Amino acid sequence: MRENKTLHYYMKWALMLTFMWVCQFANAQDFVKGKVIDQAGEPVTGAYVRWKDTKIGASTDVDGNFSIPAHQGKLVISFLGYKTKEVSVQQGKKLFNEWGCASCHRAKWQTTDDNYWMPEMLAGKKLPQYKNQTIYPYSDMLQHKLYMKNDIHGSWCRTTPLWGRGLSRMCTGAEDRLHDCRARNEVEAIMWHCYSKNSHAYQSALNFYKASKTDRDAVVKFLQSI
Repeated sequence: MRENKTLHYYMKWALMLTFMWVCQFANAQDFVKGKVIDQAGEPVTGAYVRWKDTKIGASTDVDGNFSIPAHQGKLVISFLGYKTKEVSVQQGKKLFNEWGCASCHRAKWQTTDDNYWMPEMLAGKKLPQYKNQTIYPYSDMLQHKLYMKNDIHGSWCRTTPLWGRGLSRMCTGAEDRLHDCRARNEVEAIMWHCYSKNSHAYQSALNFYKASKTDRDAVVKFLQSI
């Protein structure tokens, strides 16, 4: 099973025209496939998508779709008559790992034979099985202490799976509320990790706080791509 990530990003261009692009990432030796659409959901034909400082790119087709070989770096999206936009995802992923975020928000898990116990109450009805598959939840499925203010769980919080962050906003039109609904977006959620120096994620969140705006934005874009 391939690693699937979805990136969506709102880009304000000249004339206040807004584009949203949705990009599906395959593995490192595969292709980046996506679709450029406007805010109304209409495809943008003829936008050019390429990796920065390379000639690796392609134009969107009549349905707004594009497919280019996977590569490290920033994607640059341009359209005739509008301001060119750069998007960094790989840099955000690199920082996410370097800062220790992935120690709890573990990217990849491998399922086994899935030989689960069958309770009698199911009356012989089998549950679906997901044998020997690779999933990318970005969670260790464990609880850690964050020591947030007015905590109602005794400071224990399960590591929230991060997959689907971008799709959620695309489908609902709004940011999900995180951390017991006290965080309105990814930045607030990250900063709640370092409310207390006793937090298991204090240093990781502090790294984010001390980083440049460019690096912080790259991490947020990466989170929105999962």
